[in-house]
Formats: sequence, structure tokens, C-alpha cells
Amino acid sequence: MVQLHFKSGDHALEYLEKYSTPNSIIPNQTYYGVVKFIDKSSSPEVYMLEIIALKKSLLKSKTKRFSAAGIKHAELSINLEEGDLVIWGCLKKKNPFSSGVIVNKCELKMDDSNSNFIVSNEINANNSSYYNKDKIFDYERAEDEAIAEYPGSPLDKILDKMMKSQSKKKY
Repeated sequence: MVQLHFKSGDHALEYLEKYSTPNSIIPNQTYYGVVKFIDKSSSPEVYMLEIIALKKSLLKSKTKRFSAAGIKHAELSINLEEGDLVIWGCLKKKNPFSSGVIVNKCELKMDDSNSNFIVSNEINANNSSYYNKDKIFDYERAEDEAIAEYPGSPLDKILDKMMKSQSKKKY
């Protein structure tokens, strides 16, 4: 197995932007992203990310960077910091920030044989209640439990607050 090593999460995202073809942002899909800002004033902490996804247009589709927000998956025990490369799952597509859940942290090493980053702390599909019998992540259940655990959709409220205060700031 040959591995590509990267200096930072931003360098890894730049590589992906140039040499991969991600999906458009849609719920129940995962995307690579870099943690740009952590709002520690709320519970749960909200992570502002820069992700790459496909932007479709009438004439040409192009891989672009988008801002997204997420909370850390309840079963992800590793600490996250600004600059970390993560795998983010989209729960709701919304402008200007889609919201979702961070399901894994990645090392800055890519396995050249399958073009996937090595996962630092994987949520075990055999032991996690968020995976169905076919080992597929159940986004709807994760979203339902997040809403039940944090009533009043705090992610939406925090996003609204952040959009007002950071409207001119680019992540």
C-alpha cells in the first residue's frame, strides 16, 4: 500500500479539489472537509467546516468548496481541532450552510490504492446503533436522536446567530 502524506488538512482538501469528483451536496451523503472554526459556547459544540462538493450548473459541473456546519457524532470519541481533516455527513441541505454530523476524523495520509484517507477514529459499524443491518449509516436515526437530545434544533439557532455575526467572514 502506497500512501500519500499531506502537510495539513487544507493541503489534503486542495488535492481532493483538484483530483477527485465528489457528489453534489445532498442529505445522507458524506464529504471530506476541514474544521475551520469551533463554537464552544454552545452544547453541543458546533463545528464550521469547509467541504468540497460538486457544484452543478447548466453548462458545466465543477468541484468547489462550500461552508458547512456540524456537530460531532455522539460515538466519535476523538477530540477535534481547527485544521483537522474530517468526514462530514449531510443531514440538511440549506443555504448558506448545510448542516450535518462529523462521523470520522482522518489522518493526513491517503491510501493510493483506493484514494481514501486513513481514518483516525472510526465509528465501529458492528457496535454502533447508528448503522443498520447492512452496515450503512442511518442518517435519519442520527438526526432524530440529535433533535431529541438537543430539543429546539439548536444547530439551526446557532447557524442563524453565526450567519448574522459572521456574514462577511469567509471560512
